[in-house]
Amino acid sequence: MGHVPMMIPDENGRFVHPTQISNFAIVAVSDEGYAERYYSPGEPTGDLTLQPWARVEGVLFQDGKPVPDASITLFPIRQLGGENPHVQDQFFTRTDALGRFIYSRVPPVPSTVSSTLTSWEDYPITSSLLLPLNLNPGESRSVKLGGDGLQIRGRVHLNGDAADKIQFRYGIHRLVRVDRGEIAVPIHARKILEYEAGSQREFEQKLAGAGGSILGMELHSVKLNPDGSMLINGVRPGKYRFLLQVYEPPTGCLVDPVGYGYLEFDTKDYAVSNNSMDLGTIEIDLKPAPKVGQQLANFRWQDVAGKPHTLDEHRGKFVLLDFWATWCGPSIKSLPEIERIHGSFGNNDRVQVVSLSIDSDQEAARTLVREKRLAWSQGFIGDIVSTNTGQELGISSVPLYVLLDPEGVILLRTSNLDEVITKMRELAN
Repeated sequence: MGHVPMMIPDENGRFVHPTQISNFAIVAVSDEGYAERYYSPGEPTGDLTLQPWARVEGVLFQDGKPVPDASITLFPIRQLGGENPHVQDQFFTRTDALGRFIYSRVPPVPSTVSSTLTSWEDYPITSSLLLPLNLNPGESRSVKLGGDGLQIRGRVHLNGDAADKIQFRYGIHRLVRVDRGEIAVPIHARKILEYEAGSQREFEQKLAGAGGSILGMELHSVKLNPDGSMLINGVRPGKYRFLLQVYEPPTGCLVDPVGYGYLEFDTKDYAVSNNSMDLGTIEIDLKPAPKVGQQLANFRWQDVAGKPHTLDEHRGKFVLLDFWATWCGPSIKSLPEIERIHGSFGNNDRVQVVSLSIDSDQEAARTLVREKRLAWSQGFIGDIVSTNTGQELGISSVPLYVLLDPEGVILLRTSNLDEVITKMRELAN
């Protein structure tokens, strides 16, 4: 979807916009109020009436105590992608010394408010409630994040050869309430996502249920403690689906989990003491990933021109595979170093360097390759999550580097480029 320029109304509030050939939206913002309206191609705009802004205030709690200096985000509910207009707005603030936050002026539309929780930073909270709010014009709402409801505890136990290498800090797990707490999602956000095959897609579809989307549902994001234990704050009694996704320790961007945990439960089926309940131990079996000393499975990709290739074509050479994606900053940052490696070893007939994009939008990856003039061998695998290719190749995150011997046996599998350089220097001697 293209972006329409900002339009400034005249003194009578009139404006003119170009004719649109796809679905579009008009958003009006002023000190007096807010309006948004969605249109089909060629539909007359008509009049927009400004509505008074809404207001949201609240307090963030962790383990019964207010949390100061925490990031709070409010998102109007949108379904981006497909034919939907690309209206993307969000509002940020921080809690004060008493854990309080205020949004004095936000759009009066269905929205969600939550505290920030990611894999990459440490926060004073272990769970974050994403609370749906059906905001009306001129309404003022007061909310408690993590303060009302049960404290749910539990722990994760991993089964598999690589269990001792997993760090629980990576991966945000999702607990969704499925019996109540959902708000009506606007028509322009109701597009049901079509899930393709693949373990991750199947589990996400299972989490979302028949509706195919978790937009508008009460959702807790959960981060495990280093020992695999969990504390989920402010869980209101009811029925839930819980999806846990475990990743290998990355240096870049998470791609495909190496293990899943899934649990459906009703809080009434658990004993509650002092407003706390325990889910017990959730067992997660880790998927076996290709290891050093094993042969990497043959797989296919396309080059810049669209010509198909297979890994078997490179038998007889040492091959460095660089898995990357355009949407992953560390992947892009590593490309100049891959180019230097190619310059150092690429002239050796015994060594081949191949960079392989896992972008679902292969044309975007091809465009980046052309713009950056990446001169070494480039390939495009496509979406590895929907095809389970990520599992077969052991791609839990990118960038990932896999060094193969002339028989296709794995000599090195790492996300650390220094290890790659050291190993390739050994091969050159």
